[in-house]
Amino acid sequence: FIPVAESSGLAQRIDRYVLNSCCQFLKKNPDIEFVDINVSASEFFSNPSKEFIKIVKQYGVDPKRICLEVTETATVANPETFEEFMQDMITEGFTFAIDDFGTGYSNISRIVSKNFGIVKLDKSFITDEHKMTQVLKAVVQLLHKLNIPIVIEGVETKDQYDTMKQLGIEYVQGWYFSKALPEDDFVQFVAKPPVKEEE
Repeated sequence: FIPVAESSGLAQRIDRYVLNSCCQFLKKNPDIEFVDINVSASEFFSNPSKEFIKIVKQYGVDPKRICLEVTETATVANPETFEEFMQDMITEGFTFAIDDFGTGYSNISRIVSKNFGIVKLDKSFITDEHKMTQVLKAVVQLLHKLNIPIVIEGVETKDQYDTMKQLGIEYVQGWYFSKALPEDDFVQFVAKPPVKEEE
């Protein structure tokens, strides 16, 4: 539905709804360290930083508890506006993650120049194909040399988890741990995640 929302002009309203919901959640749950939220590429026809900052300040939430995820497409659609937005938000304390790295205009120099605090590798890197595995190893080594933390998306099995752990990837995301949860269940899960028998 995201392409439809962006083409119809609804994506920006969705972004603000999500940001408000995130702030409400963080205010109600002070023990949650941080939350990542996605920001649509359609935001960057103009710089929304003042509005975003105002929303967060209304709730009294520390911006350091919010990481803004953007796709590579968002960084190149309107690069000057995005750069301005990113600098405004980083100055306030927000952090940024580049989402789905490896599916769009993948470019290491863009990651370095834009001060991304974390890189989320697309689940397409998780495969039994030898060449792709070698690419994943090379990307992980390079990002680690640049001191950029990594999230790998789409981890669903114990074998995949073990492989990512062996590669030294800091964070994994996927159904191996849990499917999407309602808010109350999520808070309970974070407070006391189940111990897997294999571990």
